[in-house]
Amino acid sequence: MGQAVDWLSEFSSSPGRLLVAPDAVTKQSAYARSGRAHFMYEGYNKGMSGMEAAKYAEMKYRETVLAGGKMYNEKNLFDQHIAEAKKAGLDWSKNPKEFERFVQKQAELKPFDPAIAEDAKRFAEISKVVTFTNDLDDISQGVSDIINKVPGLNFVIPFVKTPTNILKFGLARSPLGLAKDSYLLAFSKDFREQFTNARGMEANELRGRIATAVMFTSGVSYYLMNNEGAITGGGPQNVDEKATLIATGWQPYSLKIGDKYVSYQRLDPIATPLGILADLGEYSRLNPKEKEDDDMAAVFSACAMTLTYNLTDKSYLRGLNNLMKAVQDPATYLPKLVRDIGAGFVPNAVNQMQNTEHEIILRDARSFADAALKRIPGASDVVPPRRTILGDTIFRENPAGLLGPVNPFNISTAKNDPVAQEMSTLNGHFGMPSSKLHGLNDLDMREFKNAEGQQAYDRWMELSGTIKINGKTLKQALAVAVKSKEYQALPKKFEGQAVELKSPRIDIINRIIRGYRNQAQIKVLGEYPELYQKRNTVMQQKQAARLGKFENQQ
Repeated sequence: MGQAVDWLSEFSSSPGRLLVAPDAVTKQSAYARSGRAHFMYEGYNKGMSGMEAAKYAEMKYRETVLAGGKMYNEKNLFDQHIAEAKKAGLDWSKNPKEFERFVQKQAELKPFDPAIAEDAKRFAEISKVVTFTNDLDDISQGVSDIINKVPGLNFVIPFVKTPTNILKFGLARSPLGLAKDSYLLAFSKDFREQFTNARGMEANELRGRIATAVMFTSGVSYYLMNNEGAITGGGPQNVDEKATLIATGWQPYSLKIGDKYVSYQRLDPIATPLGILADLGEYSRLNPKEKEDDDMAAVFSACAMTLTYNLTDKSYLRGLNNLMKAVQDPATYLPKLVRDIGAGFVPNAVNQMQNTEHEIILRDARSFADAALKRIPGASDVVPPRRTILGDTIFRENPAGLLGPVNPFNISTAKNDPVAQEMSTLNGHFGMPSSKLHGLNDLDMREFKNAEGQQAYDRWMELSGTIKINGKTLKQALAVAVKSKEYQALPKKFEGQAVELKSPRIDIINRIIRGYRNQAQIKVLGEYPELYQKRNTVMQQKQAARLGKFENQQ
């Protein structure tokens, strides 16, 4: 048993170890680039020509690197002197005085230079920024310390340093970062002096950051104004409204290229400023009254809400978001938090092995076990599929095929489906039915399974989409209805009303959906005798309770 646990621990941590080598190479490359660039700039300032400055930069850069590619500092320099003594055949255990004299002599020949060490430290910090491994500020470090000290909390928030640095990097180059820097330039004397007097790499970083934020914000804003829907944000916050929109092929935080939605969520730090701008555009479009009022409070509200939507949708912040929601509403969000913890026990490398089919079924995990099983190839089949409001199985496209495990882009194709398009325009007045039969807690259809292991609820949803009434399936009946002249004559919304009224189109669609669900439910009760028997028992108990209450009142 102990060996199995050790093997599982070794296997689950292997993806992290595989990332160490490329991270080290990237750091070394960034260290070299920043060092050579700094000394090139220094050479130009001394009046050197291009070739002279290049030779100067290479010579100065080499001073910051010790044998074996180690960074120049006092400790590493001392270690190098010791290594040279050993290379000369000296052994401290046999002749410590001679060994120490040799090390002392090396120290005199190559004395420690604090200026070189300061340059090396600066380049090392830049290499950490490039790989998002730079030290955290006091607040973030405090959060990290709490996570490490509280047992079990690292299951909810496994990583802090890298996600925090990625987020800070993106925000600094977003509209929010631009607003912050603009405010400091206007009202902070120290920041203005820093901006004016900065030299070399410091000046390049500061001015480059502001220039990037200006260019990115203005360029993307202009593009969004002239190409509505070309860059999507998080979409509606109403769950049902968002579900009907996704059924059209729409995808959150994506670029629309032709009829394809290509997700940019994994392109951080670029995804953060891009997502904020897309969310601001969507919020402005979906709340035109606030835009007309030109109320600064509404503007700040929009910024706060779009930032919240964008950040809580980040995969690396989802654990923290779920934890905060679970504290506020344990009944609703605690089960989801537990499921996410369960999913975390299966390495993502294992889950990615499922991404080889051209269409991948999305699974509806409702328990700790389901969350883990849906990430394991072969075992995921026992978890029910996610379904649309109309009972169709939800798939995720995988055009990369066998290369799916290494493809970072989720892709969705826009669907030419008049029913889905119509339902998406009616603002989320359609939803999934409750799994509780007749709304009774004792009759949760997810707890009843047939011989094949299919849940009664999943079977109900499947039948609602496939069963035929008058020779038509649900989608076919809806297609006929929405294309009819009588339906098209009905308004989608009522303009100029003090109180928002529902369109009569909504009632027509819901009436058709209910009809098919009722017929599907009758068939499900026939296919699941245990559910049927439990239903009769519960209904009799309810009737007896009502009768007893009535007799007592008499």
